[in-house]
Amino acid sequence: MMRLTSACPLILACGALMPVGASALPTPEVRSVDWDKENTVRVGDSINTVYRITMSEGSRNHLWLNVDCQTHEKTLLYMNLHTVTGSNIRAYGGNSFARYIPGVPFEPDADSLLSTNPALDVCKQNVAPPRWVGLTAADKNGDQPFIDLNNSHREGNMLNLRVGTDYAQVHREKKYDAPYDFKISQMQVNCDNQQARIERTFSMNANVVTDNTTTTDSAFTSLPATLTAPVKKLCALQDLNAFTGSGAWVARQKTEADAPLAIPDFEHNDPAALGRYPLPETVSKTAMQVLKNGSNAPVFSSLTYTPVWPGDSDIKGKTRIDRLPDGSTLTLDTLILKGVTFYSQYHRLFNIVDLKQWDSMKNSPFIAQTLETNFSGTPEAGQPYHWHAVLQDDTAPEGSKSKRQDCRVEGPWRDASTLNKAFPGRYIELICTDDRGDGRAMSSDYAWLENLRVYIRIGYQEAGQKKRFTFKDVTIIR
Repeated sequence: MMRLTSACPLILACGALMPVGASALPTPEVRSVDWDKENTVRVGDSINTVYRITMSEGSRNHLWLNVDCQTHEKTLLYMNLHTVTGSNIRAYGGNSFARYIPGVPFEPDADSLLSTNPALDVCKQNVAPPRWVGLTAADKNGDQPFIDLNNSHREGNMLNLRVGTDYAQVHREKKYDAPYDFKISQMQVNCDNQQARIERTFSMNANVVTDNTTTTDSAFTSLPATLTAPVKKLCALQDLNAFTGSGAWVARQKTEADAPLAIPDFEHNDPAALGRYPLPETVSKTAMQVLKNGSNAPVFSSLTYTPVWPGDSDIKGKTRIDRLPDGSTLTLDTLILKGVTFYSQYHRLFNIVDLKQWDSMKNSPFIAQTLETNFSGTPEAGQPYHWHAVLQDDTAPEGSKSKRQDCRVEGPWRDASTLNKAFPGRYIELICTDDRGDGRAMSSDYAWLENLRVYIRIGYQEAGQKKRFTFKDVTIIR
């Protein structure tokens, strides 16, 4: 097995990523590394390229690096990760999931393949520098298409073209908020029918790739109207290098067209970003009825603690619960897997009924569109309680999810200091079965802390046995 100190913690953390409440899966190791020549973009002495990292269980992760061939400095731009559970994750800068941040310095171990295998030294490979020539004049917005003649060629009646659009302003991709002012499309053109298909794209900002797509199975379609005339000229040339077009590309100053994405300050559990997404009136009304306009609410300002999982668990983290002015709670769960930090922020009733959820791996929150619950203050022993909400992400309505918990109260009342000496008063247990939006039943056990008027998760059931957390670093601010 090989090591990649700068990348492996993130790859292994994502390989083990599962819903909180389950044990971590065994994590794979790096098996091999290969250079992906097709996904390579050179800008002067700087080369952006991909390394395919094959894991021991067979999955492949794509590591995007920028390599300065003068200084030999490497920058980790982002990774396209494929987890052992089958999901795909984009990670920027080594630890920002699904959201762009600038690249970070990257240095592999001295004995890793990236350091010792000459075939993986991209600066020693034949990577042609681009020669951008204008296909047409700039349009009314100042955007102009170009062709990279050094990375385009003819194969019979087919043209393999690297075409770029130089934008007058810096824009941002909707999915990852990645900035770009130059977009490259690697396309194949059939000169017989003037149809084309795009095999891959690269979004560029300055000299680095900020986003990419690969669509090798895409169908041939008609060329965009703006490219029809210049492509006909290219098809008429046996040697594409004879194309002169509208002149060579010249770098220019650009302004920002789009503001960066506004996301929560997870580290400080700031409610501002989540507060910009209002609850529907029916859900807000139900929540206020449960809280009785604030009179039936937690009686603290902030509660923080670190739950310690039973057994030899890889899961580590902490919880912070803040009381909001209306009496609801804002909870921040911080989860650390293999040294990588994940955040989940929840707007809840009593820290149990979900109203909103924003994960650090998403660029927008889930907001409850419906809410049904019979939770209301102090639970009674022997009584069943439940809540059910349908939450939706406005940016992807098709991704809505149904969440619910069905619980029963199990006495007797116990001394809260047995959980941790900092907890005042007494508590009673709530035994719950969860559906967290994936249709799979999970177990969650809670304690209702009577003195604080809030639920905290204290463990779960496994094979009919209660598994309990211990608590440390408990702080209560009244």
